[in-house]
Amino acid sequence: MDIQFTEEQELLRSSIQRFLRDQYDFDERRKIVATDEGWSRKHWSAFAELGLCAASIAIQPISTCKASKPWMVGGLPNSR
Repeated sequence: MDIQFTEEQELLRSSIQRFLRDQYDFDERRKIVATDEGWSRKHWSAFAELGLCAASIAIQPISTCKASKPWMVGGLPNSR
């Protein structure tokens, strides 16, 4: 079984790592989560530009998910 990343997966991985390192570190995330909205339109726009909003990523079933906010379960913020 070949468990190596493809070139495309490596590019996506590198892009996400760079974005998280440069624009969405733990301190930045804590600040955003502490706001009334609990999410950042600016950062979600950046996630969309990276293609993450349309990415096919396995998600834990709700019963085992440890999301800090209910709207995080599906990965997208709800509109309040």
